[in-house]
Amino acid sequence: MSDDTETLKLTIDGQEVEVDKGTNLIEAARSAGIEIPHFCYHPGLKIVAVCRQCLVEVEGWPKLVPGCQTQAADGMVVMTRSERAREAQRQQLEFTLMNHPVDCPICDQVGECDLQRLYFDYDFQPARHDLKRMPFTKAHPIGPRVTYDAERCILCWRCIRVCDEVAGKHQLDLEERGFKTEIATMHGQELDHDYSMCTVDQCPVGALTSTEFRFDTRVFRLTSTNSICAGCATGCHTELHTYGGTIRRTVPRFNADVNKWWMCDQGRFDFEEFQGHDRADAAKVDGSKVAMDEALFTAGKILQNLDGEEVILLVSAQMSTETLFTAKALADALGGVQVFGTARPDW
Repeated sequence: MSDDTETLKLTIDGQEVEVDKGTNLIEAARSAGIEIPHFCYHPGLKIVAVCRQCLVEVEGWPKLVPGCQTQAADGMVVMTRSERAREAQRQQLEFTLMNHPVDCPICDQVGECDLQRLYFDYDFQPARHDLKRMPFTKAHPIGPRVTYDAERCILCWRCIRVCDEVAGKHQLDLEERGFKTEIATMHGQELDHDYSMCTVDQCPVGALTSTEFRFDTRVFRLTSTNSICAGCATGCHTELHTYGGTIRRTVPRFNADVNKWWMCDQGRFDFEEFQGHDRADAAKVDGSKVAMDEALFTAGKILQNLDGEEVILLVSAQMSTETLFTAKALADALGGVQVFGTARPDW
């Protein structure tokens, strides 16, 4: 905490917590290792308090309050796991699940679904009704890369806020009212802005999915590797998710100073170029495939026999860090070699 920031102390579930003034209860609790369940809240988006999943009890206050919208106050005593709070959280989950299909085994979000996780943490009870669930739109493409399953939507509005606040384009909104409410594109538009895949990231359930990754690989079978996007000079921090020796998807990795929680659609799918079928997969000399040792030996002889000719090394900004490091080592070994970097070609 900076010296010029006013701080305050409060108690959350018996723990004394010190936070900056203006911190909401979800973030205050998180700083103490306490997780308040929520759906609509995201630290990078405006607070709307529509899901009511984060209701908590404050000592001396007559009603439960939403943790996302309530700011911490000096001397406040908060109970996130009291009988009243837990019952409210459980009831809200039950209400959310009234029309939600319980088909986790076939849902593309299984393994990273907030609703599935919170159900096991806070409810874990069979349904108390056998009524037929409301029918909704199923597997509807709302853009070139995004598919919408309205039957799984819990109307948290995260996707709408990503469009408005991150992309700056109001392409999604609510349609109809009551139990008929769905997310819909505006005036027949498509969801096609540069951050459309961020709406998929921020969907806490399986309502919005990537059309290309949909049913490609179960997420719990993916291996995550931290990386940096080479698509432009921003250098977004990313995670590469791999399975079977190939990259299956790229997602943003939080970095407060670079890209926060976001990255553009173009950067997400750059990996398709790097593992395309036209990529060189063997060493060649004069057009014929040879063993790597033979190719390196031939290249070495060529470099040794340049007879003082000027050598220029041309590298691409889209090369991996390892490739660029090797190229620099080669330039240093040759001595006096000028290295030029190129940007992404128009083609």
